[in-house]
Amino acid sequence: MSPGVLALRTVRSVRSIVDAKLAVRGLAYPWWIPVVSAVGEIIAVLVSLAQRDALLPPQAIATTLLLVLAGQAIPFTYPTRLGCWFDAPLVLGATAWLLANPVHVAGPADTAPVLLMILAAVVTGRDGVVPGLVVYVLSLVVLVVAGGTGDLSSTGLYALEVDLGLAVGFMLRWQMHQLTAEREARAGERTRATLAERERIAREIHDLVAHSLSVTLLHLAGARHALRDGDVPDALDALDDAERIGRAAMADIRRTVSSMTADPTPTRPLPGVADIAGLVADFRAAGLDVRYDAAGDSTALPSGAGLGLYRIVQEALSNVAKHAPGSTASVRLDLRPREGRLSVRNSLDGSRHRTGPGGSGVPGMTARATGLGATIMVGPDGDGWLVDVRLPLAGESGCTLRRIAT
Repeated sequence: MSPGVLALRTVRSVRSIVDAKLAVRGLAYPWWIPVVSAVGEIIAVLVSLAQRDALLPPQAIATTLLLVLAGQAIPFTYPTRLGCWFDAPLVLGATAWLLANPVHVAGPADTAPVLLMILAAVVTGRDGVVPGLVVYVLSLVVLVVAGGTGDLSSTGLYALEVDLGLAVGFMLRWQMHQLTAEREARAGERTRATLAERERIAREIHDLVAHSLSVTLLHLAGARHALRDGDVPDALDALDDAERIGRAAMADIRRTVSSMTADPTPTRPLPGVADIAGLVADFRAAGLDVRYDAAGDSTALPSGAGLGLYRIVQEALSNVAKHAPGSTASVRLDLRPREGRLSVRNSLDGSRHRTGPGGSGVPGMTARATGLGATIMVGPDGDGWLVDVRLPLAGESGCTLRRIAT
């Protein structure tokens, strides 16, 4: 195995261990931050020992390196969580031991207080502000005691180093909280978007199935009556229409379900207000007595609004076919410059539309209208049943109106 491959595997192994420990502690830091802090403490100890001529040959004070190594290694190998109560005393004790021995060589300032700076940053960022303040105060006590014995000069400068460590740890802690909050917010948004998409697809499938079944049942009822009267050609035509509606519904369901996949197959455009006339014609061909009137320019209507109005008409007529198949119905769409109004009205052939719990037709229509920013009223209206939708539109007063009647 080449040295490069071995080094890469070592880095990956260290990263996996550090990530696992960070996850146990609920920390969102990158793996390299604790590694850098650990390496920094080890380098600080080695330089401090070199400043005291304690490395070669090793002296008793060199044991401080083992204390720091233990404070870094054991928390990452212990199976449960270890907090600041374990490594902080070891690092504080090692620093106090180093400061109790004066520097023997001339050169830069003593490196031992760097251990206190790194410790304050690590404990504050890892365990919280309160443990960090405790470590900060203990670090100042160590510096003051070392300065009082005369073995440490520039105590105030070293105290500023500890202040810097506390500030760095606080910033890391604050950034981690912000990152965690952002991740939770994004996860919540994804969850809400997923639920909204599921509800939308459920409404689409419900509308498609309800429409196709209602029209198919009307055709089958017509075929049964035709066969009872001995009119075989009319019965066959009704069965052909039922098959056509069923196949079209299957294609629409496949198209709707394919929108949930990562690689949907090409499909035809979704229906809009221009397709309402064909929808009414399907119900009429199935035996439902329904009339359609439309006024206004539908080309300026957004596709989403057109699909919503189409689905509301589809659900309303399906309810008529299901609950009052012998009644007469009328659909009217009036698109004015500032408001669009859709109304589906039918007479009651001795029956009443179901209004109790258990159905999803009225809630589905209400959800679609709400999604469009429209208001909807569904309920009895004199001797009939009315679905009335009012949709605010942002148009110009000079738009062209045209009238359609079927």
